[in-house]
Amino acid sequence: MYFKYQDMGTSTNSQFEIHTLEWFSKNQPAAKLSAYEILWVKRGTGILQVNLQESEIRDQTIYCLRPGQLRKLNTMGRMEGYYLSLSADFLYLAETTLSFSLLSDQNQPLQIAIDEETQNEVEEILIKMRKEFVNYFSFRLEILQGLFKIFLLYTSRKFPYTITFTKDAELLRRFMQLLHEHFITKKMVTDYADALNVTPSYLNQVVKKISGYTASYHIQQYLVTEAKKQAIYSNRSMKEIAYALGFNDMAHFSKFFKNNSGVNFTNFKKGIPLMIQH
Repeated sequence: MYFKYQDMGTSTNSQFEIHTLEWFSKNQPAAKLSAYEILWVKRGTGILQVNLQESEIRDQTIYCLRPGQLRKLNTMGRMEGYYLSLSADFLYLAETTLSFSLLSDQNQPLQIAIDEETQNEVEEILIKMRKEFVNYFSFRLEILQGLFKIFLLYTSRKFPYTITFTKDAELLRRFMQLLHEHFITKKMVTDYADALNVTPSYLNQVVKKISGYTASYHIQQYLVTEAKKQAIYSNRSMKEIAYALGFNDMAHFSKFFKNNSGVNFTNFKKGIPLMIQH
């Protein structure tokens, strides 16, 4: 059986999304993934097709998929559980190398069976994550990252294999660590390539292969995300935020923010009260 696969591009919720599997089965078409996906099946039957290979859906199982894979879910009746979509940036911000070791550089989805006790813990965490996702409360992103980290730690207890990083996955991990530490002073792919002793084109190639996006995209989005966080959680002006993020020219920062977020900084600030009340 053949399907037309939709290319899943970027969206306003490209960093993190969580929905019920019932919603997912009705709203997500066959797709070439541009983000990481996790399916937790509490109960249901169906076929998960990844890169044209089929696996029968099992109850109480977690499925982990990565960017670049072709994914199609055929359900047979009602599905219970949750669907998560998340970017490589979000994975790193969860501050656990486990996230990359579980989700990076795999040809087929990882399948992790969990017992009833772990299922209860996992479900409680996912319910809280869903609540935070749909309500724009204070420190929403930080709480989602914390809950996701706890989710991964519970999941890792049931993972039956020793996980090692491939050479490419290790390069991605080191790049994300350097970005986390130096994003204010290093804004060019060349800066990170030099620190990692590789060429800029090779770094872009490897990072895109594993995460779905180039190194330059990650640098830009990391800066934009930090700017948004400061705009939401502080009283700093655009000029103050620009300087705090290493931009000496406010006009340059304004152009950078609009080009990489799709909205100018002033309009983003104006929309914060509505965002929080949503």
